Amino acid sequence: MALHLTGSDNPMETSLSSLIANLPELLGAMIREGDRVLAVVDFPDYRYVQFWAEGGLLISEVISNQNLEIEAITADQEDQLVTAGWNAPDEFSPNFYFTITSIAQVPFLMKMVTHVILHILEQGSTLAPQTASIKTFSNAGEGVADILEARGASRVRIVENWVDNGGDVSLFSDDDGCEK
Repeated sequence: MALHLTGSDNPMETSLSSLIANLPELLGAMIREGDRVLAVVDFPDYRYVQFWAEGGLLISEVISNQNLEIEAITADQEDQLVTAGWNAPDEFSPNFYFTITSIAQVPFLMKMVTHVILHILEQGSTLAPQTASIKTFSNAGEGVADILEARGASRVRIVENWVDNGGDVSLFSDDDGCEK
């Protein structure tokens, strides 16, 4: 499969089952072909998983509460992520993360991501059909040599001011700074 880039402003809606069925192909293409490529999967409850590929490295991330003013995931979910093998947020990533370095590790990562989506983030836990939004795009951090700087430059939303308005969630801060 050739990696299809939707662009950062052109997400594609998909069913949850289709997303999970196609993740191995997406992750495999990203690690084979990706050079500073980002894939972001947003769920209807505004939580997300995302993937960053660069030079044979694939970093998977799951939302954390680190830069949020509300609780996107519970302390129990944080514990479940660490127990499942995800690295806790640190100077490398503001999210829970796991890194692979070869195509042979894609099936293992696929199991980890599926477990996160279905069991920890509890997506698809209702009888109603559920969708997800996915966008894939190349990093705009041209000329940035350091991977940490490049990843920072590619982030989609700053969610420091993610405010819970009784179910009406504002994803953008007053200054419209955008990062995930």
